Amino acid sequence: MKDIEADEVFVVLSGSGTLEFVSPSLPSIELQTGSVVRLTEGMRTRWTMRDSPLRKLYILSAKEDGDDSD
Repeated sequence: MKDIEADEVFVVLSGSGTLEFVSPSLPSIELQTGSVVRLTEGMRTRWTMRDSPLRKLYILSAKEDGDDSD
């Protein structure tokens, strides 16, 4: 699956796979139970799951109304 990410931090609860970074080009991450990952808004990623479903607990960064800062 391909995705365009939001600002997010997640921990993998179950499942496994590979998270590839298409843009920006960064090293791939092997996901498994306990993996903690931070993604930033606009990253383009490719997710390849070996053990489905991938279950994760995630926290998104939300901008407040009228907040144009990063």
